[in-house]
Amino acid sequence: MNDFKSSIAIIIFVLLTRTVVADFTINTVFSLDSDGDHHGIAFDGTNWSIADPFDDSFHRYDANFNFLGDTSVSGISDMRGMAYDSNTNNLFVGDEDTGIVRLVTIDGSEISQFATGFGEGLNAIAFDPNSDSVWLAFFNGVIENRTRTGTLISSFNGGENWTGLAYDELNNSLLLLESSNDTLFEFAPNGSLIGQMVGVDLIVENGQGLAYDSSLGRLFVTSQTGNVAIWDDPSRAIPEPQITIVILLSLAGQTLRRQRD
Repeated sequence: MNDFKSSIAIIIFVLLTRTVVADFTINTVFSLDSDGDHHGIAFDGTNWSIADPFDDSFHRYDANFNFLGDTSVSGISDMRGMAYDSNTNNLFVGDEDTGIVRLVTIDGSEISQFATGFGEGLNAIAFDPNSDSVWLAFFNGVIENRTRTGTLISSFNGGENWTGLAYDELNNSLLLLESSNDTLFEFAPNGSLIGQMVGVDLIVENGQGLAYDSSLGRLFVTSQTGNVAIWDDPSRAIPEPQITIVILLSLAGQTLRRQRD
């Protein structure tokens, strides 16, 4: 038993002192088939939705990015931000012209809406399933966290002109795409800068939207002209050391109970 305890202690020490280095590398780049422009991007588990920033619609694609058609949302003039609400199986969409955020069904029917108080500049939306809230990024650098009904929870200024935003639910952090060089930054929810994750242009032709799969460490980036770039960092999908420790301790407890029996 003492050897077992010593092994667990060594594993915990290694995990606590382990450093996971973020290292996004390019996977692929391809062009979309839909007409118009392309901004916010969201995946609902079956299909992709990509906002058209100069229309009242979003482009729909299957999981392999085969074009399915366009879906309109009444009342929107400049759709940019888009996020999948995994808690209710709906979509959050933002209107850059008015700062209004709408919750709509997958087929584009409005369920509810709220105003941010900004007349323009709402460029990106991300959904946080852990707190059942939305994150909003504005071109003037402001980043807000609001309840699903619009009540402001917190805000900070990230110091860049933001076009894309994604939430990493595994690491509880925000990934943000800035406008001038299409580079990627990561922030903690309290506004602390974690770092510049990719120091190169993520995509050619004016990067716009972000979507992130935390289970794979996979980042999807859209361009205004209709390109998609996929970047991978599998190390980000490794559980936090603290999570792994909890799992190990649980297994250790089960083993000890079996030994007593």
